[in-house]
Amino acid sequence: MNMNAPGHHDFDLDHMELKSDAAIHPPVEPPIRPSGRFRWVTVSVILNMVLAGGAGYFFYRNHQLIQESGHQSQHAINLAQDLEKTHQQIGEMEDQITKLTTENKELRREIDSRKSSQQDLKSDLTSNEKRVNQLSADLEEITKERDVLHAQVADWTKKHAALQAELAKTKKDLQEGEKHLAETRQQLTDQAEAEARLNQALKTAKADAKAANDQLDEMRKQFNDEAKASLNLIQERADLQRENRELKSARVAWQKQEQTLKDKIKSLETTQEGDLVPFSAELSPAELTYVEPFPEDVLPRRFGPYTLQVLINEFGAVERAFFVAGQQPPSGEARIILETALRYKFTPATQNGVRVKTWQPIIVHR
Repeated sequence: MNMNAPGHHDFDLDHMELKSDAAIHPPVEPPIRPSGRFRWVTVSVILNMVLAGGAGYFFYRNHQLIQESGHQSQHAINLAQDLEKTHQQIGEMEDQITKLTTENKELRREIDSRKSSQQDLKSDLTSNEKRVNQLSADLEEITKERDVLHAQVADWTKKHAALQAELAKTKKDLQEGEKHLAETRQQLTDQAEAEARLNQALKTAKADAKAANDQLDEMRKQFNDEAKASLNLIQERADLQRENRELKSARVAWQKQEQTLKDKIKSLETTQEGDLVPFSAELSPAELTYVEPFPEDVLPRRFGPYTLQVLINEFGAVERAFFVAGQQPPSGEARIILETALRYKFTPATQNGVRVKTWQPIIVHR
């Protein structure tokens, strides 16, 4: 026992004054006080625990700093990769702009060339119209001559009644020819020329009926030749009219094509981000990046395939959707499929490097 420990008192009963009114208690052993060595052991244990805790905290903090340093290094690498991708995209966009500029110049040259071709077509059309008008005037002149010949034949028939019996067969043939020409109408000019030659043949056959018959045979031959010539003339006129119609159709087609090119150039110059653009070959379509799963407890395990038209905005989100005609499932399934399709995600469609809206078909099934 350490007698010098604080709080320790020595009791000397020999020198203690006792009084009769004080209660005398039996002597008790004083409590055991901790020695100085025990205190140092306790302090040492506490210090070791503190040092162990500090070392643990140091290693934990060091591990955190190492992880943060790794994250920062990875972040720097990701930033460098993103920067390189951005430079590549800028280079691709510059190439696309150069390509579009070249295509624009080529389209303008093509428009100028087609304008020149259109002027040539207009000139050819005017020339053909003049030629058709001239042919129409010639046909009118031939028709007038035919009417005069009709009058001459009637007058000659009255003067030469004696030859009516011998010429009955010839007149019958002429009447059949006139009937055939009346039915076809386009051979009226041929008949007029044939009647002119018939009148000449009849004038030379006044003295002799046989000579008149021979002359009529010759006239029939000439009639057939002239009929062929007239048919050729009519065919030529029909060909010219057909060519005229073809030229007019070509002119209309050139005008439509020119307007299409103008609209194409205008769309190339005025397309803005977020514009609604028709789905075509000139459009880079949107690509599906996320498919929302269909509810397992509502829809059958297998359905479809169904074709949907979806409106994809410039951010790749689906704004509207509907089924293509003839692809409509039952109403309950249709509503769930459409609601699920509205949560699909796409890469935005682009035209000339600009993000646009477009309607695009997709197929859903399970």
